[in-house]
Amino acid sequence: MKRTRVTLGALCLILAGCSNNREPSAETITPAAPTTTSATSSPSTPAPLGATLTFTGDPFTGDRGLDVDVTVFDVNQNIAPDAPFVPVSGGHWVGADIQTCVKKADKAFIVAWSDWSAFDAQSNENKASGQMYSGFPLNLYPFGPKDTVAVGACVRGWVLFPVAFGTQVTMVRYTPNFYGPGYWSAV
Repeated sequence: MKRTRVTLGALCLILAGCSNNREPSAETITPAAPTTTSATSSPSTPAPLGATLTFTGDPFTGDRGLDVDVTVFDVNQNIAPDAPFVPVSGGHWVGADIQTCVKKADKAFIVAWSDWSAFDAQSNENKASGQMYSGFPLNLYPFGPKDTVAVGACVRGWVLFPVAFGTQVTMVRYTPNFYGPGYWSAV
């Protein structure tokens, strides 16, 4: 009988030790506050081109039903030389090659050019164009405002910015209405 107690005692210690390796039950998980991005980027330390920033949750509603990856692959300082003149006198078109992938969303995820802007070295903001012209590259990012991306899908294409002549874009910013912003270096 004594031997049985030792065996049961040892078994209890082993099981107790093993239980620490299990995932906590739903009752023991404390939800974390929503985050804006899992990768850190700011105007002073923008992410490099090719980096993916993950945006999760909605800071206004606390909804954690959102998980979106956004990548800026390239910035072309003179993407559409044959397009009509830009609204900026003597300007040119700068393009950012952008991809958005929706990993999780509780409702339709809307993408649009209006969420994007580009900055020069003097911190002048150049908002994405509100126009589309012949001469723009054929693979354009969805223009919006009603373009949606399904869960599990990605969209990729160019967003164009009218920029003053002689100006070089140094940073691209993503600022959707409900989370963000995210910054990428353009140089």
